[in-house]
Amino acid sequence: MTQLHQHFEKLSQRYGYTMTPPFSLIYELGVELISSKDLASAEKVFQYSLQVYPEEKKSYI
Repeated sequence: MTQLHQHFEKLSQRYGYTMTPPFSLIYELGVELISSKDLASAEKVFQYSLQVYPEEKKSYI
């Protein structure tokens, strides 16, 4: 998740406005972490998803 944050922070600085990762990217990362049995990291990813995209129903699954 840290690399994802760093990447979008760099993009935000480069283009001069806040850019957030698309929901699909965050969701796929969370699913991949669940598949690899890294549940603690997956939880962090989905918590971040809830903060950034509270309207997305998949974030609550």
